[in-house]
Amino acid sequence: MGKSLLVVPIALALGTFASGAAAADFAGVDALHASHAPASDLPAGYRATVQANLGIPEFLKAGRSVPNLAGSMLLVSDPAPIARSYLKSLAPLYRISAAEIDALDVFDSQRLRNGAAIVRLENRVDGVQVFRDGFNVLIRADGSLDTVSGYASGANGDAAARRFVRSAEQSIASALRQDFNFVSSSAAASFTLTGESGDYASYATGLTGANGETLLQAARVKPVYFRTADGLTAAHYVELNVGSADGDRYYSYVISAQDGTILFRNNLTADLSPFSYRVWADTTAPFVPYAGPQGRNGTPHPTGQPDGYQAPLTPPNLVTLVNAITDSASVAANDPWLADAATETVGNNVNAYANLTGGDALNAPGDYRADVTSERTFDRVYDTTKDPQVDSDQIKASVTQLFYMNNFLHDWYYDAGFDEPARNAQTSNYGRGGSQNDEIQAQAQDVSGTDNANMYTPSDGGKPRMRMYVFNGAGGARITYSDGFSGEVEPGTGAFGLTNFDLTNTIVRPDPLDACAVLTNAAAVAGKIVLVDRGNCDFNAKAKTAETAGAAAVIIANVATSNNPGDAPGMAASTPPIPVAIGTLSLNLADGDALRTAVGAGTVTAHMERASGIRRDGTIDDGIIAHEWGHYISNRLVGDANGLSTNQAGGMGEGFGDFHAMLLLVRAEDAALPATPDFTGVYANGAYTASTFVTLPGQINNGYYEGIRRYPYSIDMSKNPLTYRHIVDGVALPTTPPPAFGASGGSNSEAHATGEVWASMLWECYASLLRDSDRLSFLEAQDRMKRYLVAGYKLMPNAPTFVTARDAILSAIQSQSEEDYALCGAGFAKRGLGAGAIAGSPDDNSGAVESFAVFNDQIFANGFDGD
Repeated sequence: MGKSLLVVPIALALGTFASGAAAADFAGVDALHASHAPASDLPAGYRATVQANLGIPEFLKAGRSVPNLAGSMLLVSDPAPIARSYLKSLAPLYRISAAEIDALDVFDSQRLRNGAAIVRLENRVDGVQVFRDGFNVLIRADGSLDTVSGYASGANGDAAARRFVRSAEQSIASALRQDFNFVSSSAAASFTLTGESGDYASYATGLTGANGETLLQAARVKPVYFRTADGLTAAHYVELNVGSADGDRYYSYVISAQDGTILFRNNLTADLSPFSYRVWADTTAPFVPYAGPQGRNGTPHPTGQPDGYQAPLTPPNLVTLVNAITDSASVAANDPWLADAATETVGNNVNAYANLTGGDALNAPGDYRADVTSERTFDRVYDTTKDPQVDSDQIKASVTQLFYMNNFLHDWYYDAGFDEPARNAQTSNYGRGGSQNDEIQAQAQDVSGTDNANMYTPSDGGKPRMRMYVFNGAGGARITYSDGFSGEVEPGTGAFGLTNFDLTNTIVRPDPLDACAVLTNAAAVAGKIVLVDRGNCDFNAKAKTAETAGAAAVIIANVATSNNPGDAPGMAASTPPIPVAIGTLSLNLADGDALRTAVGAGTVTAHMERASGIRRDGTIDDGIIAHEWGHYISNRLVGDANGLSTNQAGGMGEGFGDFHAMLLLVRAEDAALPATPDFTGVYANGAYTASTFVTLPGQINNGYYEGIRRYPYSIDMSKNPLTYRHIVDGVALPTTPPPAFGASGGSNSEAHATGEVWASMLWECYASLLRDSDRLSFLEAQDRMKRYLVAGYKLMPNAPTFVTARDAILSAIQSQSEEDYALCGAGFAKRGLGAGAIAGSPDDNSGAVESFAVFNDQIFANGFDGD
């Protein structure tokens, strides 16, 4: 192994760990790919489990009928000869010779109190230890054989593979390069041999990072042979202690001395300790998050009626876990959210922080992550009676919820098929495929906007960005007219300017009427309410222009060319927001035209009111987080961020987001609630942020009924009547029940409106599985739907239409269950996407034709064949 070489130049970059490497725990690697199977063709009296890839026993139990070979050697001072006798009798099973058994080294022999003995032996070939080759033999007190565990075999395989081509120092460098992202450079680092003990050689190095970290504290190396199904290969066993400011990492490796590949990796640190998070989620496995601070209250709606119900808010729980994967057989079962030494909300899957200064980077000192309140504990209680940004503890509590939610969703969909080869986002992919160094950047209380959220998803290897905003809240708003023009209207509100005001003044018109340029009649505008026409520039810019001219308040009214003229618009802020210090409300076309006529005919006075309670933080609304995360998974799986590229496909993207929230929020107990028998109830997404308490007399808030959509999600057509035709502009929405907004259908092709229809179809599919309770438990139905959805994503073509996306999902289902296929096919047909549906234009949804025809045993992408 080259022990005489005391100083070896190794080309390594003198840099820090790559992003997140220090905080990530690497998954185990084993080139033998251990698997297990029952043994057959055993001698009489034995039962065994075999190492399937080697075909030899790894655990063998001897019955009482097996002959006792102790004879006159019955447990004399040394039980090792008896152990060898039993092993020789079993030599053919292990493909090892008697001479090779005699050559095994006994490294441990223990006599038990009752006279039994355990003998442990290890295997060497040509004086080199065979990694993990060895027997553990239990001999009963009477000398009979009880158990043989482990295995050793002969020196099989190509003798050339047992030649040590690479040095021990090169094996150290290979581990550093492959796991800790050191790369070749002109800088040279030296490994110095500091000692030898037995087979081991110890090395030290002067490697330091750019910030002074000691990146390699110690290394211990010995030559070994590594057994694979093809035979023995030369390798080095390496133990590394690698550290940085994020904490030390202790790993063992077996590195091929032929080509430097990692044959084996193991975390030498004790089992990962769990972390505790104060969040709104279940405290027991599978640790499912709640909808938000309301806990389970209001989800589903307790009455199923738009009666103004407001859910009581609950305190968060302290949840303790390593990760949210509950299947011990999962390849990711030991993937931690945080490394043992972590102190902030940055791990292998998620980097969560408050983005209070703008941009995407974590900018000190204004931005920050949540840090631990005690060892491995994030225990800050979010106070819902106070503003989201009342202090740093409140903000860090919000960050903790965001970190928890993103990690939970990562784990929840991992075994459904959204893993590393499928292009999920992780700092380290643990050698499982895909591109890495692309953990989600989860930004809490982002300063760039309000009353919204968004998800940026680049292709695999680029870091997705989730931005969560603070919501000013729905509050209450109205305008009451007088001076010869009486009446009252409920206007739309803006995500900028004052959120609490009560003023009365006369209304004037600006010049220009759209207020997209400096007003030429500032003297007439000063101190008045200004009625502005919608269009030609941002809402936010119009309000600022009027404010600059001295306006007391602004009303922005739709014009005939407005998008969705029949609804008073919700007015988004500019990006970045433009500061406005006056109140702004909006009107639909009919109300706007009536007011314009009245103002043109004489004096009109308006009483404008808006009231809102404490702002609510979208960062702790888990339904909104799940929606945004749904954008990320659907974009990554369909065309690697470039598949949902048309208007229709983008609308489905919004629907996928809502449906991911539905998958999370629906619980088994919902089926037994009085207002939701057999999952027929009402579900709202974004209910917490849509339900700030209204303070204007005579008004109610139905955020827990409708959430942020036109209708609630329900399989009851009397609660949600949307069908496929409602993705086409101009198709009026059903008035029974009345929608929360958008009644004219003028903006049906808008992405969120189109998405409501798609999510309703997916909910019909899922609900049909949940309702088949004689065949499927709740958890079985839930797991199937997750797997069907992920498989459907993978089967979708780029730029899918409703029809091809439906076909992809149904194909995934049919390949696994004809019963589930029939149920989900009927669910799509119920909402108008039956066998004869036509996709229409991918650009504006025009030409989409609905069909309620159920499927036969085939899927017809271009229409129903009449069977």
